Amino acid sequence: MSQKTRIVLFFIVQGALFMGANFAHAVTPAFFMDLGLEDYMFGVALGSMLVVNFSVSPFWGKMIDYISSKMAMLIGCLGYALGQAFFMLSTTSTQIIVARMFTGIFAAATFVALLTYIVNTVHDEKRRAYYMTVAATLSSICSSFGFLVGGLLGEISISTAITAQVIVIASCGVLFFLVCENDAKVNIKDVKMGEVIRASNPLAAFLASRKFMNMILLTLFLVVITQSVGNTAFDQSFNYYLRNQFDFSTGYNGVIRGGMGLITLVINATITLWIINRTDMRKSIIYVLAVASVAMFFVIISADNPVPFVAANIAVFAATAVSHPLIQNMVAKNAVGENSNLIMGLFNSMRALGGIVGAFLAGALYDIVPIYPFVLGLVAYACACLFSWNYYRKSKVVL
Repeated sequence: MSQKTRIVLFFIVQGALFMGANFAHAVTPAFFMDLGLEDYMFGVALGSMLVVNFSVSPFWGKMIDYISSKMAMLIGCLGYALGQAFFMLSTTSTQIIVARMFTGIFAAATFVALLTYIVNTVHDEKRRAYYMTVAATLSSICSSFGFLVGGLLGEISISTAITAQVIVIASCGVLFFLVCENDAKVNIKDVKMGEVIRASNPLAAFLASRKFMNMILLTLFLVVITQSVGNTAFDQSFNYYLRNQFDFSTGYNGVIRGGMGLITLVINATITLWIINRTDMRKSIIYVLAVASVAMFFVIISADNPVPFVAANIAVFAATAVSHPLIQNMVAKNAVGENSNLIMGLFNSMRALGGIVGAFLAGALYDIVPIYPFVLGLVAYACACLFSWNYYRKSKVVL
């Protein structure tokens, strides 16, 4: 099988994975409300998963050197599917938190491997940047359509949506293993368990980043974290707000997110590719995050009216959809040489760290005043904009 055929099949399976991974998101607010859980649980559940995701991402980044990205995707997807089955069967807050933490272990393996596979197998910088854009576009578009499908399945029953999710994710793991090439850097027989165990400590992994970390890269990771805080606060709160404040059904929720997916497809096929090919991404990301900040302001002032509220959130979503591939490409350009897997693992950890802060704070703030998580999103996007300006300024001097 040629590399071109493999990469096409890889993206097809990746699209299916992103769809399946989002089936449950459309029904989660209804699931929690049917169980009579507190409002803050939507943040606690996601935050619990992301804490584990954050902790083990560097570990998986190291293990991929030995087992390959495709084996990590197989293990990750099967574990992810099992975790979602546990989630579906949960009836208490404790059970939900444990299920989400279990899922976090394997979700980290899956999503780190999706990045390392492209970095390890595509060596031409322009081609790799293009594939990174495709991956980020698939993430946004297929996630939105996953919401749509999950929302429609949720009209049948919540368990139908989550059961479909389990089947799709597990199947994707097997397909990844079949279509992807082996990109292991070290023979599994030469595995050094001491190094692997040390890598399982996220603090040790951060210390290991001293090999490549500098002020420019640190500033870029601050962009990653703050953008992730804003995105998580917006994304999770939007879904719950539609159900809790406007009483939208899972189907309506899914249709809205499906519409967002179409918008993302158009934007990423035109504006995003133009930005990547014709502009300096380091500078363009400043304007994109500024647009997200302004759109979030309009979300806040239209919180009592569903039509302008949804419209403003679509604008935030569109800006976020553009920012994802830009930031991912900017990090990937720094992921070269022997530290490439470690850098991409750290990138996934930084996204998870931002998600942890965004999820827990969004849940807690929602319990105080439902609009407060969107205020958090505005502050986070504004900070990301400032950090991106600082990154541009610093990196421009170096180059």
